[in-house]
Amino acid sequence: MRRVLPYLTVVMLLSIGYTALVFLSRRQANQAEAGRKALDQLGGGQLKILNFYPTTGAVHRGNKALICFSVVSAQEVEIEPEIGSIPPSTVVK
Repeated sequence: MRRVLPYLTVVMLLSIGYTALVFLSRRQANQAEAGRKALDQLGGGQLKILNFYPTTGAVHRGNKALICFSVVSAQEVEIEPEIGSIPPSTVVK
């Protein structure tokens, strides 16, 4: 019986380790799939302009207006004619 005990212990430890690896790999796969689904809902990782409009009905030359816009998958937005680089004010995760 003493000779069997070390082998049984090794087999049990290997089984527990294998089971833990299976659970971890499945968890990572599920997290990756959830991330891909969220990215697809937000435009698939490609730049997409969702909204772009002035707060007034029309903007005439020489007048000022507040421009509202939202984009997906952009680190930085630049509007031309040049008004400068604009960092995102809200980042949705």
